[in-house]
Amino acid sequence: MEKLVQSADQSDKTFTVVEFHLDNGVSVVPSSWISEKVGKKFCPFPDPIPKDFERIQSNLNSVPGQDWITYEVTCVRVHDNYKRAQGKAKKHIRNQQVDSTDAELGRGKRFRKNEEVLVTLAVSEPPPSLLHQINSGSSRQVNGPAEIPNDQQLQTLQIPYIRVEADQQLSELFSEFRNFQEESLRNQAFLLERVQNLENLLLNSLQNRGANSRWAGWKWPIKTTADVDAVELWLLDPRNYQEEVLILSKVGGNSGGTKCVYDTLDWMICHQLALTLRYTSKSGKTAVGDKLFVKLTRESVRLSNPGLTDRQINRFIASWFRQSSQRDKSRNENKTGHPTQNTATASGEGGHRGTQENSNSTNSTYDNDSGRDE
Repeated sequence: MEKLVQSADQSDKTFTVVEFHLDNGVSVVPSSWISEKVGKKFCPFPDPIPKDFERIQSNLNSVPGQDWITYEVTCVRVHDNYKRAQGKAKKHIRNQQVDSTDAELGRGKRFRKNEEVLVTLAVSEPPPSLLHQINSGSSRQVNGPAEIPNDQQLQTLQIPYIRVEADQQLSELFSEFRNFQEESLRNQAFLLERVQNLENLLLNSLQNRGANSRWAGWKWPIKTTADVDAVELWLLDPRNYQEEVLILSKVGGNSGGTKCVYDTLDWMICHQLALTLRYTSKSGKTAVGDKLFVKLTRESVRLSNPGLTDRQINRFIASWFRQSSQRDKSRNENKTGHPTQNTATASGEGGHRGTQENSNSTNSTYDNDSGRDE
């Protein structure tokens, strides 16, 4: 194996500032590490650089590692003091516009210029035209693959290092996108809250609608005594009762007095059934004065005519039942073609007579609370 010849001009100095041809890196090494062959100077250097490399390179008696890679170098300056050599290296870096710091130089690293950066790749089979470094035994140079033994091989390739710098416009675009994303998330949370509120309102509306749909209203008029019992049972539900009060208050309207009561009862009770009913039981017919549908009539009329009292309304209800036979007679006369008195007039006169008879009777009184004629 060829011996590496040490340069004679370095024998009287201890440290040398070297610049590596491979990547223009700058470092300080003991002069004993530098060798010369065929007019070129070489220096072994570790790759990667170990943590304690500064301790090694600042020691005059240190020797290169056997697994270090030998690079071609240029000797910039030589000095007998490591710290002074470091200062020369810093000055050389400043003159060459090297992108580095003093702190980095003190850690024993190699530094590269801004112009171009080179990287080292390891391959298994190098081409014969390139320089090879054998990673075994002592360091030496070979010119072709014929001199390479079968142990591990490393090849150094000079490949331009591409520096990627951040684009200001791209950074602004990313910043705007993040702001947009944050705003979108806030809007999404707000919309989700609104949707939840709308959902709650919809559910409440559906529940109320379901409750209203359960109230189907009574189909008037009632036609038989069985219907009387059925409507009484149905009106026991306070909700049904109150709903019917509101509906029936619009039937008679605020026409006042007799007309309002008569119109409401005509709506509620079939004429044939009215013939069998009376407000009291004195006539021997079925008394309905204490029934819920009569109370319903009274409250619906009073709701639309607040000026009427219960006593007045009870008297109008009793008159309507008593006049049912006269209304039936008038209807029969109309069917046979005989001239008859106006039904409304007859009903009014009959009602007046019935009311007068009721008021003159010593055995008849009206109860304001129950509306019963006793």
